[in-house]
Amino acid sequence: MLENYFEYPAACTRTRGVRSKLLTETDWKNLTQSRDLFSALNFLVETEYRGFFEWTTLHADALPSLRRVEHTLRASTVSYIINILRFLSGAPAEALTVLIQKYELLNIKKTIRKLNQSERRENHLEINNYDLGRYSLCKNINWDDIKSQDELSEILKPTYYRYAYMKGQNLIEQGRNLMFFECMLEKVYYEQLISSIVKLEKNKSDSIRALIADYLDEVSLTTFVRLKYNHQLDYSTILPLLPLSGCRKITEQLLNKLSAASSMEDFFSMLAEDSNCKKTAGETLKKTIFNMRKLRERHCVKIFAEGLSLNIAPAVAFYFLKEQEVEDLISLLQCKRFNIEINNKLMCVNF
Repeated sequence: MLENYFEYPAACTRTRGVRSKLLTETDWKNLTQSRDLFSALNFLVETEYRGFFEWTTLHADALPSLRRVEHTLRASTVSYIINILRFLSGAPAEALTVLIQKYELLNIKKTIRKLNQSERRENHLEINNYDLGRYSLCKNINWDDIKSQDELSEILKPTYYRYAYMKGQNLIEQGRNLMFFECMLEKVYYEQLISSIVKLEKNKSDSIRALIADYLDEVSLTTFVRLKYNHQLDYSTILPLLPLSGCRKITEQLLNKLSAASSMEDFFSMLAEDSNCKKTAGETLKKTIFNMRKLRERHCVKIFAEGLSLNIAPAVAFYFLKEQEVEDLISLLQCKRFNIEINNKLMCVNF
């Protein structure tokens, strides 16, 4: 186990404390073998997630909506990281804070959709706020209460989203779709993340820089493929929306070459020929992202094994492992809900 790698008892205890917040192999086996959604949820509230749900027992005829469960699971990641932030200060704390501010970006994006899509307003769909507390850019905001674009613009004025939001709002008025607007906001967020990572002491952050670079590779590749093939945008339009300055393998030169692909199948075939990407390139975007995340998972486990204390490295590794755990949990629960066989080969967790 990971604790065998640690020499000092205090460091071992602290890191074990963080690592113990992840589900065990036994937990995953029990969840996988559960008969249905009812039994899976009842087991889930006996794990480390017990304190995040509003219930301790469930009745088969009164199950919570999957949307509610998914939000609770994702919100747990924010809660865990906020707790870890108590042990960090300076540049490491800033970097981890920016990392979880991705959830505040989700609040912003969902608010923009509600304000621009009439069906959301008519059905009074809730935003389901992610509460970052003192680590929020926008303090004490109930995103459901925002009624207009101008009101949202005022809220975002003091933040690094200010100019991207103003530009995006103008593009919406000119007929651009929301996907383009959201990508602009995401680009600003990722630039802020890159900036926070640069501030870390270089000799103590090589592993984190590599981890974030791999993450941004995934982000850039996913955004490029979706905008090119789902929204039919051209290369020159997509390029400014990508955080390529923080990437390691996905470069402007590579994307320029791949943009000549006549189809998505051709795109991934060409990607597999690149020396830096051939280990992770799959036949589809889904398979490629899966391979990239498995590689990142191994990197995170290695960071846990090498860390001697709860510093920025194991904290960021935990963040990515917890996020992936939540995504795999959501996939598992959806399979249980719709009585679909679980495909372990497309889940990053090791059963």
